[in-house]
Amino acid sequence: MGKEKINRLRFTSSYRALIFFAVFIAITGIIFTFSRVAYQEKINQRIENVGINTLELLYTKTTFLSQLYSYSLQTASDELITYIANNATKDDYIKWLNTYYEHLRRTLFLQDINVYFANDNMFVDREYGDILETGEKNNYKNRVWYTNAIKNPGTPVFSEVYQDMITKRYVATASISLPDNKGVLAIDLHTDTLGTNKFFNQHTLDTKMNFLIDDKGEMIAFYSKDNKSINEYSEFLSGIKQNILESHNRYGFFKMEYVNGNKYSIFYRQNPRTKYYSITVIDDNVMHSAIEDEYSKYIIIFIMLAFAVTISYIDGYYLKKRADDSDSTVDMLGYIYYCIYRVNLENNTYSIVRSTGSVCRIRPNGMYEDFFKKYVDTLDEASKEEFIDTFSLERLKSMSKSSSFNMDKYFHKIDNGENKWINIRIIRNKAISKENILLCFKECGIEREQELAHIELLEEAVEALKESAAAKRILYSSVSNDMRTPLNCIIGISELMALNIDDRQKLLDYIEKIKISGSQLLTLISNFLEMAQSESKALDYSLVEFNLENKINEICSLFHTVAERDNKKFIVDFNVTHKNIKGDANTLMHILSNILSNAFKYTKDNGIIKFTVQENTVPSIPRFQFIIEDNGIGMSEDFLKTIFTPFNRENRNDTKNITGAGLGLSIVNGQVKHMNGDIKIESQYEKGTKVIITLPFEVMKSNTLNQDVDNKNDNIDNESLSGLNVLVAEDNVVNMQILTELLKLKNINVTQTFNGLEAVNTFKNSKEGTFDILIIDIQMPVLNGLETAKDIRNLDRSDAKTVPIIALSANVFEEDVAASLEAGMNEHLAKPVNLPQLYGTIVKLIKNKVNI
Repeated sequence: MGKEKINRLRFTSSYRALIFFAVFIAITGIIFTFSRVAYQEKINQRIENVGINTLELLYTKTTFLSQLYSYSLQTASDELITYIANNATKDDYIKWLNTYYEHLRRTLFLQDINVYFANDNMFVDREYGDILETGEKNNYKNRVWYTNAIKNPGTPVFSEVYQDMITKRYVATASISLPDNKGVLAIDLHTDTLGTNKFFNQHTLDTKMNFLIDDKGEMIAFYSKDNKSINEYSEFLSGIKQNILESHNRYGFFKMEYVNGNKYSIFYRQNPRTKYYSITVIDDNVMHSAIEDEYSKYIIIFIMLAFAVTISYIDGYYLKKRADDSDSTVDMLGYIYYCIYRVNLENNTYSIVRSTGSVCRIRPNGMYEDFFKKYVDTLDEASKEEFIDTFSLERLKSMSKSSSFNMDKYFHKIDNGENKWINIRIIRNKAISKENILLCFKECGIEREQELAHIELLEEAVEALKESAAAKRILYSSVSNDMRTPLNCIIGISELMALNIDDRQKLLDYIEKIKISGSQLLTLISNFLEMAQSESKALDYSLVEFNLENKINEICSLFHTVAERDNKKFIVDFNVTHKNIKGDANTLMHILSNILSNAFKYTKDNGIIKFTVQENTVPSIPRFQFIIEDNGIGMSEDFLKTIFTPFNRENRNDTKNITGAGLGLSIVNGQVKHMNGDIKIESQYEKGTKVIITLPFEVMKSNTLNQDVDNKNDNIDNESLSGLNVLVAEDNVVNMQILTELLKLKNINVTQTFNGLEAVNTFKNSKEGTFDILIIDIQMPVLNGLETAKDIRNLDRSDAKTVPIIALSANVFEEDVAASLEAGMNEHLAKPVNLPQLYGTIVKLIKNKVNI
């Protein structure tokens, strides 16, 4: 063979190799390009899935929040109707708004809120009181929260974002109009803090930010994963809001590029009720970083293939690798889904992609209608209707019109006699397959049970809110009814006094009736406050040494007077060996006073009340029994079963004229239980009642006790009080007049001041030793009583440390007394003033004046 021919053959071989290599490069490049496009599509699908799922979570929670506020507004409006019917004052409304505000903070999820109420004549705010007094006049009637509510009576409405006229903060308001336009109740949601709430900071690894806007584009809540402020994203957010509002769609998604070159996917959905848009932003770059990693791998593979010796081997290797990857992907899906079907929506057929489990006992392929009918037969009756509605061929074709969607449903099926929860997920991506969808089946018993338990918990929470509202209505109704009886008596008798001003005998009778009614009202308020305190925290008791016989004689002396006045017989039998004991004497007296009062109250004229005190001590356990028996009207067996229920009274004709709120025994029962005691009640209708109270006390070894100063019977007369100089601080003019007159009865000189600052200045400007004692009200303007006492004690003068100070307050719980003593006061007395107690306290403090 000639040299020229050999060279020609070599050239031909080289040419063929070059062509083959060029074809290989072209084919490899095409494969690489299409692979990247397909991978890009998968990334886009994942972005859509993450965005849709995150958006749905945010939308569901914000919708649930709006429903909670709607229900709360409707419930609260019912309470306000009761207030309006009872001609409540502005102060009553403000107090109610504060109570409602605390209720919202405890039961709902947001903290930075405000509540207020307005009608044609009034605008009151929980925090700012009477808004009309600020000079705002009737401007509020033009505000969006008011006009929207009036246009939709009885229906909760949600406003756009606006600037509050008082706080100047930007708020969105939920409001409701009461029936017959009797007013509007509103709740402000402050947009500058709403984004920090757990409802809006839900995110995944790829979520950039979540936020909420109204239908005008104003920001309601904003949360950024990188904790940057809204101002740092102002331009970006403006572009997002503009795209959403210009689209005029209730839901959708689009992509945007930020100034730093990053691309983001934005998903949004509008709530048809509130008109608010829930918006989720996904960072595409986090997803696309994976693409770049894969791209680098393909470059390396391409270079390796270009210089590979065996193109067929390399090509076969990668084909096999891709096949193995596909198999492993299907295997991995098998751990989640035990059966996967491919449904062709063009020819109405199905085929199995993966087959395990009972579902797949159906033929591996065939017409979808056959598969549909056979699977329906495996479901229980409750699930059949929803399955037919969701997975019928017509419904699947209707849903397939969108480019891609993901949906799953739960169904209850019977498999070989065993009940199972099945989750069926529909997966569709039109870019991958135009005619096919996937039906994926998995068992989800535990997951579904947890979801059902969560739903049940939410339903129970709503039911609890309803029960709480009903209980409050009953409570307010009971208290209102029981307070009206003595109040009506006081008001009516006051009018009679004005008509009979010259009839001394009638005036004395009227005064006595006012005293009795006032005492009843005071008892009701005290019982109500005691019950409220016992429900809010554990009761605290102080243990002291005391003589039981002295205490029993003390309380019985009061009831002997009652017995003589009411023509009843009162028998006392004291049979105790150990009289000196240690325990809570005050609580014991409260318990016995309550039970004895009931015995006298429900025993008719000429009746008998017997009070027995006996010691029932077993080794190492000293116990004392207090037995109170009467032959009064008694109680029915049915009522005895609920006798300790608050506000519970037996409804019968012979008790209608006997005042009471049904609180006493409820409080006594709690006190007895807290003292580790026991209470038993026996009663027969029209025959009488027997109450047995058993309490443990520590027996003291000594036969004598040191009497407390409070137990001494000071000889109080005009001479011991006459000539004293007293500084009184009281902001209420009527209370000041009453207290001044009572002190002047003992020839006490009174200097009046009407707020705390005036009291401090009066004492400061007086000569040292001018005042013998100070009497200071706790609740006062400018400076309250506690601040007043502290300022006086801190003055640079000797008598500031020694002058006795008495606190007057309607609040006499232990924490109130402790606060007064801590402020430098010597005694804490309850309002209304008890004259013997006030005079005795003054004498005691004057005799025992010490440095504070």
